[in-house]
Amino acid sequence: MGESDRYSDLKKQFKGTSNIFSPDGNALLSLFFINISFFLVLAFLKLGFTASNYSPSLFEKNILQWLVLPGNPSQFLTKPWTLITYMFCDVDIIRFIVNLIWLWVFGRILQSLYEEVKIIPVYLYGGIVAGITGLIVAYFFSGANKAPGLLIGANLPIVTIAAATTFMVPNFKIMQHLNGGISLWILFVIFIAITIASSGSGLHVAAIAGAIVTGFVYVFLLRKGIDAGAWMVKIYTKSGTWFAPKDQQTKIKKQVFYNTGNRLPFTKSQNITQKRVDEILDKISQKGYEYLSNEEKEILKKASESDDLK
Repeated sequence: MGESDRYSDLKKQFKGTSNIFSPDGNALLSLFFINISFFLVLAFLKLGFTASNYSPSLFEKNILQWLVLPGNPSQFLTKPWTLITYMFCDVDIIRFIVNLIWLWVFGRILQSLYEEVKIIPVYLYGGIVAGITGLIVAYFFSGANKAPGLLIGANLPIVTIAAATTFMVPNFKIMQHLNGGISLWILFVIFIAITIASSGSGLHVAAIAGAIVTGFVYVFLLRKGIDAGAWMVKIYTKSGTWFAPKDQQTKIKKQVFYNTGNRLPFTKSQNITQKRVDEILDKISQKGYEYLSNEEKEILKKASESDDLK
């Protein structure tokens, strides 16, 4: 079996739990939601400045500069949060759309290879490491008081996603209807070439290199059994319960214990403690039913057939 055939039979899309950004827990859609939300807010604010006959520089000075990563390391120290916010901000409509296209292309493949929530830490680690790399280069090669450029937009974390995906399956075929398809590594090379060609300074090129290395290292660690993004995944999956109604567990219990279906009344089964059932229900609330072990699923099944719990 060829490699393209091997990966054409990949497991079905992992179904994540509901969260505050995506109702069905799709991590890729969550990234789309956040990026689009930031873009629309910035576009609205920029339009407001323009409609008020203010110069574009006022928008950049009063709004944008507080969100993008500055090329000046000393300025970064006064607003360290920009190491996160810059990777979700953009004001150029063409660049924004192109970034979303690349995110969709590589992100969909990555989600089909690993649990889809893995894309969250890959994205964030890529943006953070790329930003730090750019700041280090700016400090040592351009001087601490100079600003050779700034970082803005989702391009760098997308580079990390592309690198991680390519490292996993370099010969994965896309667009197979075109003479057998195009290998993923070729698309990756084209993507990186375009990204470097459109970069504005050496700072950007260094940041791109940092993003690529981050993608390779992340997948290397995963193959060694080290999940550097597990804590991010935990936060992401728990986000589904942040704004959940207080009676959520009550609803789950009613569904599990009172919807008897075709079960005969007074059917007995072994005793199961309420404490154990509550622990399993908490796990469902935080992560989702698919995270339960076979033993936990069996306990719920038996509990639903039981008249009472001890």
